[in-house]
Amino acid sequence: MTAEGGLIGFTAAAALAHTGLASTRAPWPFQTAARLFALGALLGLAVLDAAPAALIAGLSASAAAEAAKAREWRWRAPAILGAILLANLAYAWLFGRYGAGRAALEAEPWRAPGVFGAPALAAMLLTGLWPAVRRWAPACVSITAAGAVSASAAFTLPLAFWTAMPGALLAAMASIGACALALSERRRPGLEAAAWTAGFAGQALIAYAILH
Repeated sequence: MTAEGGLIGFTAAAALAHTGLASTRAPWPFQTAARLFALGALLGLAVLDAAPAALIAGLSASAAAEAAKAREWRWRAPAILGAILLANLAYAWLFGRYGAGRAALEAEPWRAPGVFGAPALAAMLLTGLWPAVRRWAPACVSITAAGAVSASAAFTLPLAFWTAMPGALLAAMASIGACALALSERRRPGLEAAAWTAGFAGQALIAYAILH
């Protein structure tokens, strides 16, 4: 089985498992297990395919964030936010390393909406969620900035990596939503499932771009 085929198979299985568990209101540990399985599948494929360290770091940090959500504990919020920030920084470094930066924008102006639109969209989302995240403003602003840089840089990648462009945008927006959910006083299963699905889909597209 090729890495691409394995990625598609594991992703489909994980998405189906997670959707089924969320729709049946399965106990939280089972949903967490499904999410960790999905991220672990991507991580395993990345390791086996000798993917760049930044991709492995990003997936590992995302898995750590999910593990931190599994139970209520004193350091739950900072652990989740720290892991999300590390994931965004890893992806920002990855796309900055392989993207062409300003040269790509000058050569292909069609990239401009993605390059400049991603930070604007991230700022709008953070503004909308500000009442929920202002208690941890420095961390959430840092996560938003890192996600915006990551998504913007993804639009300077060679076209062979095109799936990383929407993937990075999805992952960045999901990470901002995850900040608000992590700081919420009560759990919101529906919103958490939606945010996780968007974030996982984004990272699957990123992984596919790199492994492909």
